[in-house]
Amino acid sequence: MQDEIAQQCKALFDLIRRFWSCFGQHLNAVLNRRGINVPQYMALVALGDLGEATMGQLSKRLHVTMGASTNLVDKLIRGGYASRTRGTADRRVVKVQLEPQGRQVLRDVEEKAVGFMTGALAEVDPERRKLFIESYTKMVAIAESKDTATVFAASDSG
Repeated sequence: MQDEIAQQCKALFDLIRRFWSCFGQHLNAVLNRRGINVPQYMALVALGDLGEATMGQLSKRLHVTMGASTNLVDKLIRGGYASRTRGTADRRVVKVQLEPQGRQVLRDVEEKAVGFMTGALAEVDPERRKLFIESYTKMVAIAESKDTATVFAASDSG
């Protein structure tokens, strides 16, 4: 049973990787027209989810160092996609938030992504489409409930 699940997971991993490779080409094209790259886009997504964030929160969310986050944010600010403010009570606290241009990038990418996926899913039978979305929703919920650092560390120790 475990071998069968492992084989299915390997197949799923390969399919997800291949899908994201195709999708990544389209994503890069959309982002390149705006002069931003995928890591900068991921920072925009994080800020869109968080509303505003300290540099520490953003670094944790992106799984990168503070230096890497600072570099990403500096580029987003130069492009007019985000802004940075210092706390009034504690000037050491720096918060970052999206600017309207950053929110527009998120909307544009979502529109293109939905169009891309609609083209792919339109060719799938409605019942299979529903089952796929239900299954993927459950898998994501389970994954989000796990401590990924612990899961990956455990799988590395074998």
